[in-house]
Amino acid sequence: MGCLMTKCRICKSNTVETLFDLGMQPVCNKFLTSTAEKEAKHPFVMGLCRECGVVQLISPFPANELQPTYDWITYAEPEEHLDNVADILAKLPNMNKDTAICGISFKDDSLLGRMKKRGFSKIMRLDLQKDLGADSKLGGVETIQNLLNTARAKSIVERNGKFGLVIVRHILEHSYDVSEFMNSVKELLSPDGHIMFEVPDYTKHFEQLDYSAIWEEHTVYFTPEIFKNHFSFYSLETKIFKVYPYLLENSLVAIVKNNRNIKPEFPDKNILKMENSRALNFFREYQKTKNKIKLFFSDFKKNNGKIAVYGAGHNACLLINAFELEDYVDCVIDDNPNKQGLFMPGSHLPIVGPSALADKGIKLSIFSLNPGSEEKIIAKNEEFIRRGGIFLSFYSVSNYSIMHNKDVCR
Repeated sequence: MGCLMTKCRICKSNTVETLFDLGMQPVCNKFLTSTAEKEAKHPFVMGLCRECGVVQLISPFPANELQPTYDWITYAEPEEHLDNVADILAKLPNMNKDTAICGISFKDDSLLGRMKKRGFSKIMRLDLQKDLGADSKLGGVETIQNLLNTARAKSIVERNGKFGLVIVRHILEHSYDVSEFMNSVKELLSPDGHIMFEVPDYTKHFEQLDYSAIWEEHTVYFTPEIFKNHFSFYSLETKIFKVYPYLLENSLVAIVKNNRNIKPEFPDKNILKMENSRALNFFREYQKTKNKIKLFFSDFKKNNGKIAVYGAGHNACLLINAFELEDYVDCVIDDNPNKQGLFMPGSHLPIVGPSALADKGIKLSIFSLNPGSEEKIIAKNEEFIRRGGIFLSFYSVSNYSIMHNKDVCR
């Protein structure tokens, strides 16, 4: 596409090139109660900042429309590394049992609990309604990032004082106004305090052409070098940086402090070249990947029979809609009874229970959930396999990856 005119969310340079347009897309958490139900759609456009290397949404969906309709919608983040993180935090300079600790969202609860077990008692987590003025308890991180500003942060400090440690897990990548969000978090911090940030690492997704990973709720997409570097734009010094490996996507953890002497610094030109090249290839290969997947679905349905997608999360929603697979998929299977009986956003495909593998005569089931769950599901559906059913996965890291299938790779 090539349009150098958008301002970067991180470095504020007017060098974000529009490279990726998925057209009008629905909100992935807006499950429908009927196929006749009207739904809002918005342009899904992504770009790359040529100056700082950050992949980002060009025009995010309205934040209020991202607020979940149902109270049972949750998003689980990896947590196996949090004991190690808690040990590191407990040993930071100036940390003691009287240090006040603040979590920003519900995603911080498990780490706050670990800090409590380590003897820290002055712990609080921002309340969506009392501290942020939300009019509903249903709001998630999309609501928090929209409501947290410097004025509210100052009000929180007036009631509670400054905090020696602020924990910010998996919300920075949701921020619409990154500068305001960062300044609000800094407002909560004591002069000698630390902030712990955690975000998902998109390196694997970009390298493996995993298009399910892009999401209307993520406005910025970090890799380790980009994440480490971007703190300089907010006068924050990185004291500790960790990459915690996971099968699907790694977790990036940075512990930072205020340092007014830190000046904005752009990545080294060689690093920037590598980051830009990875992102550009991800964008460039999209249409080719889409065509291959779409052809495979079309041929399989024509020659073999019914197809189901297993997992009714935002990954499945994005891929079905962006790859235009709705005509080839008969249903979406999900173990969550709350989703069963509803319909997928955009495609309007019915969401059904696992019994559909047999009841609907499914021949192929494509996983769109964490690959770590695949073997358990396969073990529960041996009869499906015995009668010729096939399990594949949308994920390249999976042993059942559709991308490794000879009929897709041809």
